[in-house]
Amino acid sequence: MGLKQGGVKENCGGCYKLNKLQSVKFINLCIQQTQQQVESSLNSPSPVRAMGRRRSTLSVIPQYALPRLEEYDESPQKLCDFLELRLLTCFMTIHIRQKLIYVSSVAFKEMDPQFQVQLPHIPPFLRKCVVKLWYNESDSWNLLCVYKLDLCQLVEINKVEGDEDSGFKENSLCMELNSRWFTFKNMLVPDYVNQFTQIKRTWHTRSVPSYTFDQMRAINNLTKSIRELKMSRDNLKKQIRRYMMKLDTNNANNLPQIIDELEHKCTSLQGDINKIKTQIEATKRKIYDSRSEISHIKDVVSKFDGVQDMINDKLEIYNHELASTKEVTLSTKKEIKSKLSRFISVINEIIPIKPIATNIAATSSSNSNSNSSNSNSSSNNNSSSSSKLFSIAGFEFPLNLTAVRGICYYGNSTLQNIYYEPQFDTTGQLHSFNICQINASLSHIIQLMQAIACITSTPLRYKMIHAGNQSYIMEEDCKRYPILGKQPAATATIATTTTTTTAAAAATTAFARNPTFKFPLFYDPRDANNEKILTNQGTITMNQEFEYGLNLLLKNMRQLLICVREDIYDISGEERIPEDCLDNFLWGLKYLELLMTC
Repeated sequence: MGLKQGGVKENCGGCYKLNKLQSVKFINLCIQQTQQQVESSLNSPSPVRAMGRRRSTLSVIPQYALPRLEEYDESPQKLCDFLELRLLTCFMTIHIRQKLIYVSSVAFKEMDPQFQVQLPHIPPFLRKCVVKLWYNESDSWNLLCVYKLDLCQLVEINKVEGDEDSGFKENSLCMELNSRWFTFKNMLVPDYVNQFTQIKRTWHTRSVPSYTFDQMRAINNLTKSIRELKMSRDNLKKQIRRYMMKLDTNNANNLPQIIDELEHKCTSLQGDINKIKTQIEATKRKIYDSRSEISHIKDVVSKFDGVQDMINDKLEIYNHELASTKEVTLSTKKEIKSKLSRFISVINEIIPIKPIATNIAATSSSNSNSNSSNSNSSSNNNSSSSSKLFSIAGFEFPLNLTAVRGICYYGNSTLQNIYYEPQFDTTGQLHSFNICQINASLSHIIQLMQAIACITSTPLRYKMIHAGNQSYIMEEDCKRYPILGKQPAATATIATTTTTTTAAAAATTAFARNPTFKFPLFYDPRDANNEKILTNQGTITMNQEFEYGLNLLLKNMRQLLICVREDIYDISGEERIPEDCLDNFLWGLKYLELLMTC
């Protein structure tokens, strides 16, 4: 890289972009300045003041050219000192907006190191960056120079042979962009900058002199002459055409013209004949292709009868197999239905579901006179709906979920059983007895649903864990706890009892291993989840976990009804499930029992 007279020219083509950078070369590197240069730098204004701007290309730039290596030939010690100051182990970094984007490789003991640059993907409009040069001294890396560059101020440098660094100051740099070398004016020595400012700019477009009046007249005359020549040419064409049409064929002098005309017509005729032959060949190819397709279609049609016979034979075989399969399926279904009928009869003997007679409902109404007015109205409603009241294993169960909540929360009704009719001294004892009967009935309902699902091979959506009167239902397809504003308990919520059965202990261990959410299918008046909520109509009691578990149990009941109706007994889904099954557990189980034993 070097300089010569006229070897530098301004960047007249616009701003260069940083993403075109290929390499950076540092020239005349030096760790410290000579004493003469320091004094001259102190006496002369800095490049920052000279430019009138705070930002400069280099933090410190000497104002005088460097001493040459020939000045140290007389003293070896000076030569060694010169080499220690000039031969540096260094590397450079490039920063954009105070972010490091590139680190070069290390150059060992070089005076004018050149670094190849491969920048990452950066925006194409960037033209400003900061280059930092680091050098190694006593096994430590120190910052030598900081260059704040604006590529819009670059000037181009031509490559020449000879002394390459005579025109640069200390710690200068050159940049290669698009295989062309550039530097900055404040990195050149003053003499060379003066030469640069005296270079004439010759890159502008040379103006073309305008036409004279004589030239304009000549151009107009030539244009008119050309127009007249075109008109004469057209007239001659018309005359020749007219004379050719009136050519006398009897005159022997006109034979050459007649022969030429005939030859022209023969040539045109031959061209038409060739076109017709080409069209005939194309038509023949189309005819051949059509005949091939027709022959192929005839072959297919001739073979169609055999294929049709073969298909008919296969259809007969398939119909015969389907008929036998249908017979086997029907017989299998009959056998399955008969077995299910026997199984459900046995299950009904173990856990019977029976409707409650009217007199029992009336007795229930008379025994509840000692309760509040709310309990009297509820028992009257029960007696009016006695056709829908059922008992499971002898225990009366409420008509729907609303009645279950009313008995558990407020004790506004009395449940009967066929075993005994105890007498209670207080309303609280009666309330506790009704809650125990509901918990026992729910336990029987869970056992009955599990038994029906087992004999019908119906996979229930929500897993139910039976543990005596303290059963649970699991929800496994819920990522968050389904009850808003609440968190699941760390351990299973189990009612406090005097004894703990083995089944309950096993269920608790299973819950501890299973990360899914569980909800109780029993009610405990002392449960921590019981809440008192104040409303406009007064205070109400609520246990959201218990109610959510009952809703999941009701979903299992509906799934069991749909599977048994459609898969086993071929009752289409268009036929609605009786509305009484939608909110009445015992009514739905009784419907399944009647469906499987009919």
